[in-house]
Amino acid sequence: MTLQIDAVQQTCRAIALQVRDHARTLHLSFIVHHNGEKLESLSLAGQELLAHPAGENAIQLMRNQSKAEHSDFLGLAAWRERRILDLTGGSDYLALTTLNVDEFESLREVKAQAWHMAWHAIFHHGLRYKADYKDAFADGIIQPLYSAEDRPSANMHADVFSAALCNLDGDRDAARRIAHRRCAAALSRNHGIVPENYPFPLAMETVQVALADMIQRPPSKKRAIPASMLLADKISGVFDDGTLKQWIFFCKPAQNMAWRGDKPETILGAAVCTSQDTFIRATGFLVADIMHVTPLSVTDLDESHSPFAEDRYNQRLHESMVERAFEKAASACVSDRSGSSFTEAANEQNRSLSEGHIFGWCAAALQAAGQAFESAMANGSKTAIQDARRQFEETRHKTTWESLKQLGETIIAQYRNGYAVTFSDILEFCGTTPALAGVSCSIAVTMKDPSYLSKLDVANDLSPKNIPELKPAPAAAPRAPAPVAAAPVMKAPGFGPGGSGGMTAHKAPASTAPPPAQPATATSEEDDDFLTLENDPDK
Repeated sequence: MTLQIDAVQQTCRAIALQVRDHARTLHLSFIVHHNGEKLESLSLAGQELLAHPAGENAIQLMRNQSKAEHSDFLGLAAWRERRILDLTGGSDYLALTTLNVDEFESLREVKAQAWHMAWHAIFHHGLRYKADYKDAFADGIIQPLYSAEDRPSANMHADVFSAALCNLDGDRDAARRIAHRRCAAALSRNHGIVPENYPFPLAMETVQVALADMIQRPPSKKRAIPASMLLADKISGVFDDGTLKQWIFFCKPAQNMAWRGDKPETILGAAVCTSQDTFIRATGFLVADIMHVTPLSVTDLDESHSPFAEDRYNQRLHESMVERAFEKAASACVSDRSGSSFTEAANEQNRSLSEGHIFGWCAAALQAAGQAFESAMANGSKTAIQDARRQFEETRHKTTWESLKQLGETIIAQYRNGYAVTFSDILEFCGTTPALAGVSCSIAVTMKDPSYLSKLDVANDLSPKNIPELKPAPAAAPRAPAPVAAAPVMKAPGFGPGGSGGMTAHKAPASTAPPPAQPATATSEEDDDFLTLENDPDK
């Protein structure tokens, strides 16, 4: 289902207006865009955001953004007025968010994400009078102030807050929908999104109970946001850092498998059948229930690697796959009386290696076996297959399991950071690790193999004339895998209710500037009725 921009903008506008009634000095801007249009939408929005007092700082904030297309809270732009007789002066804050409509299938999902980002805006707005953040607000540009350790807790708060407001707005399945979205991200490939930072599924059942009680005595429209902030603080406080890290321990191997192309049922099967950690197994069953996915049984995981399992499990599987790779290629060579099957198997393994598939990799040994087989056949030897086996065994152990595992982690980290991995990249990765010299040599052979190149639309960096000469690797320490995400330099305080005081919001679309702040005019009668977003097609 393709959502209409106008409907999304109207939904965001209603949320922005409700936030403005909560804090008059905060203008919430949703910059709505499609895939591939984020930078263009930011540029268009910039022209009209200049009408806001903090507009120039907002432009600078937008210039600091990455090209990642996912929906996100970008930060706050601040403006303070200095008066001659009033040292405090006035202030205005512009919160910038991007919302990619192609990520969502319904307006209910849009609302949940919009409220999630609204929590981050309100939280940062609430830091403006704290001494530790005086300099940040004085600069006029406040980017998300979370350390790597704080992000899971912050997003837990934001998701609970979102579930509460969506529930009060009539969406009784909001908590499960948000949990489903977070689980789906953990089991799939998503550039720019770090599922480890979204542990809401752990709190879903607790939230559902709390929301069932909340709806029996719903707060007034005026109290909806403060009540939801308080609920988020209480529920998130139940989940300490140790518990949140358990979600990270589940997500890291799950993402490892997802980026290698494994399906959700395989990932969950590996979690519940091969992990020695009781909490990870329980989390796997929880995710399976939320996703309505049946994990594969242990018998169906016979040839599946498992980052959830102890290392010796995967090493045994690797060795078994190496042996099968030789037997399969050798059988074909005997039939064809040619060593080409060894070469073809090696080329395919190297291609798969560029996608992070390290299990069963023995391309260097296969190439050596192929050369031995061809040489023996050319000399009329009757022991060609034995010669191939001997050469295979001599070469296979030169590239250790530990070094292959390190290389695989580095490749997956590159993909998660949004970068494609080519043969040239792998050569660079291996250049500082002597233990991976066999990988470098094997890839160089594949890159020069005419039969392999004939199957490709050869890119410039695959042209044989561009293949670098391989030199002995320096005695350097192995390169550590690239981090999934860099941590901001500042650390936010504990996540309490935060963000009080009057608020102003503005029209959400990229082409609309925020309206000037206006005094609240709600009557007591209005305060007794919870705000229902108008013209909601999902209701």
